[in-house]
This record gives sequence, C-alpha cells and structure tokens, in this order.
Amino acid sequence: MTHHPQPLLCPTRQNLALAALHTYRGGLPPLAFPPPLGIIEAGSLLADIYAAPGGLVITVRGTASFYDWAYNLSAQKQPSDYLPGTIHAGFARAAMHITVPLRQWLQANGHADRQRNIWLSGHSLGGAVVTFLAPWLHSRGFCVNGIDTYGSPRVGDGRYRRSWDLLFAGVSHRHVNSVDGVPMLPPLLLGYRHVAGLNYYNRQGRPTKYGVLAGLIDKAIAAVRHIGKPGTAAINKHAMSCYAELLRDQNKVGESNGLGG
Repeated sequence: MTHHPQPLLCPTRQNLALAALHTYRGGLPPLAFPPPLGIIEAGSLLADIYAAPGGLVITVRGTASFYDWAYNLSAQKQPSDYLPGTIHAGFARAAMHITVPLRQWLQANGHADRQRNIWLSGHSLGGAVVTFLAPWLHSRGFCVNGIDTYGSPRVGDGRYRRSWDLLFAGVSHRHVNSVDGVPMLPPLLLGYRHVAGLNYYNRQGRPTKYGVLAGLIDKAIAAVRHIGKPGTAAINKHAMSCYAELLRDQNKVGESNGLGG
C-alpha cells in the first residue's frame, strides 16, 4: 500500500486566521488548505488540529453557545498552575477542559514527543484558551512557535502577564480591531492586564500604534455610523470573519510590497 503523506498547513498569519474562522463551521466556503487532522470537543468547546511543517497547528473556537458564557462570566481570579500570578477562573477552566482530550489525542496519534513545534490560534474565548495552552504545552516540552489571537479578552494580572511575556512575547501576535469591545474586558480596574504582542488596527483596518484616545474616537465614530443597523459596532466588529478579512487585506498589502507569506 502506498503511503501518502499528510498535506501540511503553512502557519502564516493569514492561514492561522482562516483556521480560526473555520472552527465556526456552517456556511463558510471550503478551506484552501487540508482538513483538520483531528477535532477536539469538550462540552461546548471545540479545537481543530492541523499538520504543519515539523509540528501542529491547534486553533480553538470562541464563544459559540450559551454554555460558553459560563466561562466568560466567571471573572474571579485564581492562582495559575504553570506561571506566577493570578488568572481568570472561567477561562482557566475552559483551558483545563480542552487539555484533557487534547493530551489524549496527542498521545494516541504519536504527537506527544518533546520538541515538536506548535502554532496556536484562537478567537475571543478561544484566544484566552490558547493563551493558557501555551504555558501548558511549554511545560510538556513542546516548542510553541506562534500564538495568534483575535479579539481576545484579558486573561490574568500583571504578574502573570510579566511571566507569560518572558516566555512568549517573541512569538505572540494579539490582533485587536480598534472598534472591538471584547479586548477591553475584563476591566483594568479588576487588575487584569493584556499579554504582549499587540497588532492593533484602526477603524479603516490599517495597522497603527495603539492610543487610548484614538481608540475611543474610533469606537465613538463606529457607534454613530452603526445607528439603525442590527447589533452594535463593538459586537459586529468582534466577529472572527472581520479579523480574517483584516489579515487577508494585510497579506495583500505585503504581497504588493514583495512581503507576502
């Protein structure tokens, strides 16, 4: 019998965003790359696993059901199991629920060896979950080569952020649309802080330096322009489809400058 190698997913910024988009399934056009090697389900949580050069891409879906809100709303802090600092109890519980079947899948499919490369991506709640998966995988000897999140909320306190950044700041890409309201949560007043790697886009979708005042102006203008339309600008711009479009447009700009990939 001829053995055909599993096609690989090249973990570019755009492909990681498309993989995160397709965790939501229904009504989306077919992927331009191979289907997942594995699908992890833990209650309402879902993660797709793709073969990548020298390793795996793991992408986690965001809030997709009423049950996921139980994770989002459990905003009390608890000590982190893997790094110094305190973390969001609900997001930590979601990550724990994913790690059990993920560990079983890795072992059953011969991917539990040390030094295997891992790329992570996730939207919203999924972004919070992969932020916690990174130190969990690192503690087991995996090489976390990329962490791309889209509209992720804050996950821990300042001490946790500093310890996380020491390990992953160089491979973190935290994509934030200036109109998206979810990255503002949980509030700074509760002691939560964002991890490193901010990639910030203004309301025109252009990468720009983050500024509090500019962000508030973007949100206000978007809210006014959204009057009379369903939902709110902050919610609609949080959609993973908006982030996938942002990354697609940035890739086009890169290609026009000879920087595609």
